Amino acid sequence: MALETLKNKVAVVTGSARGAGLAIVQALAADGVKVVVADRTDKARPDLMMKSTIYDVAEVINKQGGTAIAVKVDLRHEDQIIALRDETLKAFGTVDIVVNNAAITFGAKVWEIPTERWDQVMAVNPRASFLMCKHFLPTMMQKKSGSIINLSSPAGRGPAPGMAAYSASKAAIDYFTLTLAEELRESNIAVNCIAPTGGIFSEGNLQLFQDQSWIDTWEPREHFALAVLWLAKQDAQSFTGNLVWSRELISQMGLCKKWCCAALGSGPSVVGPMKVDWESSLPAKIWEAMSATGSRV
Repeated sequence: MALETLKNKVAVVTGSARGAGLAIVQALAADGVKVVVADRTDKARPDLMMKSTIYDVAEVINKQGGTAIAVKVDLRHEDQIIALRDETLKAFGTVDIVVNNAAITFGAKVWEIPTERWDQVMAVNPRASFLMCKHFLPTMMQKKSGSIINLSSPAGRGPAPGMAAYSASKAAIDYFTLTLAEELRESNIAVNCIAPTGGIFSEGNLQLFQDQSWIDTWEPREHFALAVLWLAKQDAQSFTGNLVWSRELISQMGLCKKWCCAALGSGPSVVGPMKVDWESSLPAKIWEAMSATGSRV
């Protein structure tokens, strides 16, 4: 049964010194969650638009009446993830919510990608998400409650030329989510994966893209955090094993009443082979063309 409030729950949010992770950790703290600001940004890097550090974020939350600790972690290293878990349990005694937000990317055609850069993307994105679940889940399974929220991307749910490493990493996270949700259903732990409907207005995206006409369409990170907060309140009976889009979910669940969100109410919030009729979800012309040639996948 979904929770009405998350007060006094404990959440760990990776990559929460800036971008979407910053908005997520702030939204959780505002709802009464004790939060762990987990990131490797312990020093400001204005040249990379990293003006805040994990300590700055935690300090602001505490000054506003919330409860937060900062833990530096490099998610490429399993021992540091284990240390993150241990520090979380030492500070708060438990964990209820894990948000696997941290991610990196590398843009290049497949034949131009250095192997070490491919490995880095895979280490931070799907591998770290797996390790975070592996090491935090035993505590949640003992309680038979909790929520895992993984972050995906439109690049993982459709062709993304020039972003093969990132696209593959996010597709892996989608399918990892579907399997993990089934494995944890009996433990009453919700596992869902959310992708922004388009881009998120964040420091990272601003570094990568300069097309102002596209930037103007980006979703505010505070708006995206509304959907993550809703997902954090779910359990295996109310909502699990779903791959959702942020704006559609926010609209359908009535989390934002503005006209721009209400207009999206007819769009699907849930996608994925386990959640939809695959044939009817394809664009009609594509399906007709496949049918005409007798093609099936």
